[in-house]
Amino acid sequence: MSPFVLACVICAAILHAGWNAVLRGGGERLWSMVLMVVAVTYVTTVAALFVLWPNAASWPYVIASDLSQTRKC
Repeated sequence: MSPFVLACVICAAILHAGWNAVLRGGGERLWSMVLMVVAVTYVTTVAALFVLWPNAASWPYVIASDLSQTRKC
C-alpha cells in the first residue's frame, strides 16, 4: 500500500470517528447533523473543483450506487 493511500485511509478513519463523536456528544442531534452536513457539502464542493470527472463508461455505476444508497434511507 502506498503512503498516500495509507494516509487517505487514516484520514478517513479519523473523520469517521470525529463525525461519530460530534453526533453522540452534541446536545441536539438534529442541529449537530445539520452542521456536519453543511460542512461536508462545503468541503466536497471545493474538492470537486480539483478532481477529474469519471469516464463516461463509469456513469451507470455511479448512478446505480447512488440509487442503492438512497433506497437504504
